[in-house]
Amino acid sequence: DWLLAMAEQRQVEVILVIGRRQPRWPECHDPVWLDQSTTSEQQQAELVMIKSAIKHFQDFDNIIAWQVDNEPFLKVFGICPEFDKDFYQEKIALVQSLDERPIIITESGELSIWAGAAKISPIIGTSVYRSTWNPVYGKFFYPLPPAFYVIKEKLVKMISPLEEVFVSELQLEPWSDRSIVNIPIAEQLQLMSIEKFKDNLVYTRKIGFDSIYLWGVEWWYYLKVSHGITDYWDTAKELIKENS
Repeated sequence: DWLLAMAEQRQVEVILVIGRRQPRWPECHDPVWLDQSTTSEQQQAELVMIKSAIKHFQDFDNIIAWQVDNEPFLKVFGICPEFDKDFYQEKIALVQSLDERPIIITESGELSIWAGAAKISPIIGTSVYRSTWNPVYGKFFYPLPPAFYVIKEKLVKMISPLEEVFVSELQLEPWSDRSIVNIPIAEQLQLMSIEKFKDNLVYTRKIGFDSIYLWGVEWWYYLKVSHGITDYWDTAKELIKENS
């Protein structure tokens, strides 16, 4: 409530994520006692949670859309129950019955074709990640041109009622096999140098989508406050000022 109120005072628009699957690893942050419930009981509890969240937050006028789960169609990331498309559509229908604001579904920019989400919602948020890590390949760089996302958008629009795609998560922080708090600062700066940081911004602007949400503000703040490294914070601050 405090964060939303502060955002409202500063005229900051918010896309609020509701549902069990949330941004940040492991995506599903389940309480231990939930393991003792059946799948049906867990689903009913989630519907109650979603309804309560909508009712609680819908008076905030600066919430411009509801994001139902985080990248729900992405099966290779996160520690979550197996995706149930019918139940997901039930969650979408519940949100639609409670509030008239748009519903957004997010997809992986590199690992998804977007078709599943596009058939349910006309608005898709895509992630843009260029440097990642996985247990099979280790460090991995996606050699994709900006046009990759544009072509995918056009193809998906041909087979679905998709109207809009925006960047909901642009990687501007390091990704490694460990939590950032366990990575030496020198390695953090190597994984996401200020040059890579700026290059990711230039690259994503070339995609041409109208809106870009930046991912990593906590890391920039940590560098600024704990290590006196202000380059990332200052660069993002100027960018936001230019586009406000």
